Amino acid sequence: MNKWEVESAGRHIFVKLRRLVAFLVIATLLIVVLLLVVASMNAASQKENAELINILGKQRMLSQMMAKEASQISVLYTAMDNDSRIESLEVLQGKLLKAQESIRTSAERFDGTYRNILEEKNAVYTGPSVRELGNLWTSYKRNLAIITSSPDNKSETFKKALIYVNGNDLRLLELSDNIINSVMEKNRMDYYWSIGAAVFLLFLLCGFAIYTLRKFYFFLFKPLEELYKGFGELGITLLESEQKKSSKNNLDAVMNEVRDIFKGIREMLELIENINNNVSFRETLDYIFKTFSRFVPYTYIGIAIFTGDQNKKLKASYGVSDGRFNKMAAELVGLTVNLDSTSLGRLMESGKPRVINDLNLYFKSRVINSYSRILLDNGIKSSITLPLRVNGDQQLGFIFFSSDRANVYMPHHAEFLESVSSAVAMSFEKDIFVDELVYSSVLALAKLAEAKDEDTGDHIDRMRSYALKLADLMKAEPPFAAQISPEFLMDIEKFSPMHDIGKVGVPDGVLLKPGKLTVEEFDIMKTHPVFGAEVLRKAEENINKKGRSIFVMGIEIANSHHEKWDGSGYPQGLKGEEIPLSARIVALADVLDALLSTRPYKRAFSFEESVEIILEGRGKHFDPRIVEIFEKNLESFRNIYIGAKY
Repeated sequence: MNKWEVESAGRHIFVKLRRLVAFLVIATLLIVVLLLVVASMNAASQKENAELINILGKQRMLSQMMAKEASQISVLYTAMDNDSRIESLEVLQGKLLKAQESIRTSAERFDGTYRNILEEKNAVYTGPSVRELGNLWTSYKRNLAIITSSPDNKSETFKKALIYVNGNDLRLLELSDNIINSVMEKNRMDYYWSIGAAVFLLFLLCGFAIYTLRKFYFFLFKPLEELYKGFGELGITLLESEQKKSSKNNLDAVMNEVRDIFKGIREMLELIENINNNVSFRETLDYIFKTFSRFVPYTYIGIAIFTGDQNKKLKASYGVSDGRFNKMAAELVGLTVNLDSTSLGRLMESGKPRVINDLNLYFKSRVINSYSRILLDNGIKSSITLPLRVNGDQQLGFIFFSSDRANVYMPHHAEFLESVSSAVAMSFEKDIFVDELVYSSVLALAKLAEAKDEDTGDHIDRMRSYALKLADLMKAEPPFAAQISPEFLMDIEKFSPMHDIGKVGVPDGVLLKPGKLTVEEFDIMKTHPVFGAEVLRKAEENINKKGRSIFVMGIEIANSHHEKWDGSGYPQGLKGEEIPLSARIVALADVLDALLSTRPYKRAFSFEESVEIILEGRGKHFDPRIVEIFEKNLESFRNIYIGAKY
């Protein structure tokens, strides 16, 4: 899947998630509105029912009053007929009129309420009590009218009306109570209905939410789960300290972890892109060190490469640290050990990572080789070692991820570093292939220049050994420690043999002349540094077009190895530290081997004679500080001389 397909898939998921969110928001708003409507309707119904219950309660009171007043009228008539001496006839008649008026008023109010409330709302409040009350009230009202208007309390009509009212007043109360109870029951039903509707709407809302979350899970969280799982299999996890730091807020922790995972993806893609874009191996290694320490707790990365035939020897070739282990890197890089003297042979056969979480404990019962001793002396306490291989079985060497803390490595760290080591192997193979292709071509030209003079023999190999030993000794001395890095040593080893590459352009008559050169001939000979530097500069320009750089030190050495400390050298007459450090080192190594070798114009000097001449050139031909280091370590150079001679 290419970048555009990934972006299209991402947009598709985003659109679906946005629609889901919109659906949930609209459904939620709709349900909230319905809940508000139900609550409002219930409140209105409850209010209306409460008002009706209050009115019906008043109706009940009116029916009681009418029955009471009707009985009082009967009593008043009896009192008037018996000529009561308690009260005068006029007083009794006043009370009678008042009772009659009270009944008429109560009847009108009862009738009006009945018509305005019950009859108008009979579609809502229906039932036998309402109908029976209506029929009873019609007769009851008619008999009340007879009681309040009849002038003769002794008539049969009056007596029957009074009997009817007194006989049905309780029934009228009962029917009113039944209606009140019916209204109260409806009130409860309305309440339960509104609660049921609210519960149903909330259930519906929960259903929508569950549906949306389920879709979210399949569109977002399920892919993230698979992403976590996949990265877990690769060993990509946050360091424990970062997890603790971000766990204060769970949501922040999740977001931080998701961001880190995608950052890890981006960084891994950038690593692959760097390899594809011909970024140098050293830059790739620096990128790995700076980038992936969030996933694996390392403080130093070292690489050892097989040298020679049959993969019998390992040479520490690269070292990267956070600055605290630069001294260790300088001690390690260039160190060569026999594979048989280490436990790495079994690791090469298995092809699996080796995790040592406590180096001190590990080496208590094992022989400590020179490489491991340097690690221990510099405070390295744990490491993960992985084979570097390409094309399935082609062994390149090993990569070491080391930490100054013990017991920090987990299985997922090794799993993750397996992926990184594959990228390292690819980058290394590609880098070495390109570099070696160009380097070998140029070195062949340098050897062609050497081959012109049979007496020089293996001059470039011997001179390389002298220059490398001298630079290695200088790296421990304060004036040069900051300038001589492991990369500097590697470049000295690679490019010191190219110092005389320009001689390929010098005519054989001048180059191979057995006697002393004339002034004109020497002027021709002095052109070889310029010519050699130009050859390497052209090669560098071509490699620069690919975004790489190889021959910077080679150009310095070829151009300046005949310059002298006092400024009397050629081709530019540079003086002192104007001369590049690499050229100052090669100048001494070149002269030392020239003195020890036979030339068409001279015999080979002894080692002691050669040393004496070198010491005489202190401050004149050579950097006096370099001569001082050479003088302090004469035995090291004698051993190289003897080894090359025999």
